[in-house]
Amino acid sequence: MSSDAKILLAIAAATVAVLAFIVFGSQSAGKPVDRAVVERNGQATGSASPKVTLTEFADFQCPACGQIEPLVNSIIAQYGDKLKFIYRNFPLSQHPYAFKAAVAAQAAGEQGKFWEYRQKLFDEQESLSDGSFEQIAKDLNLNLEKFNKDFNSQAMNQKVQADLNDAQKLNLSGTPSFFINGEPVNLASLNDLSARVKEAIDSTQ
Repeated sequence: MSSDAKILLAIAAATVAVLAFIVFGSQSAGKPVDRAVVERNGQATGSASPKVTLTEFADFQCPACGQIEPLVNSIIAQYGDKLKFIYRNFPLSQHPYAFKAAVAAQAAGEQGKFWEYRQKLFDEQESLSDGSFEQIAKDLNLNLEKFNKDFNSQAMNQKVQADLNDAQKLNLSGTPSFFINGEPVNLASLNDLSARVKEAIDSTQ
């Protein structure tokens, strides 16, 4: 097999792996879902009186989460007057910096910079390290003394752990996992998310 063919095969395999992760990561084992558990305590943006609420459980080191993040941002921008988006943390144990990244984003949120910090974490997903979190805070002009205090606080750790506990209660198997109005969404492809949100919004009109 030529080197070009091997590269193409590797890319195809990686794409299939990402899509499979999305499809199965969005399942909740077929059990009844408590919408209050899905949506509570998350970071929210968008409409205060939404027609549709989209919730994502994600991991800042998950490749599939990083791949779908631009689409999520596009959906928020497109339907912001009709849509509420809730981000919840589901840091997976196989990702060494996922939990710390989630705590850091919560700490940034204490200064009103959660969404900007979230974006930077996904932008730098492949190079996260122990030194990343304070550097991102510097880049966003956060108060570093407060950021470090919050980052190392029990309260921020408990917020992330509460999200993780809810993901486990919902029997989520991976990330990203999406819910529309509290109902789990199983995606056939990355772009399927946009279609499912549009369908939900159109059904309310």
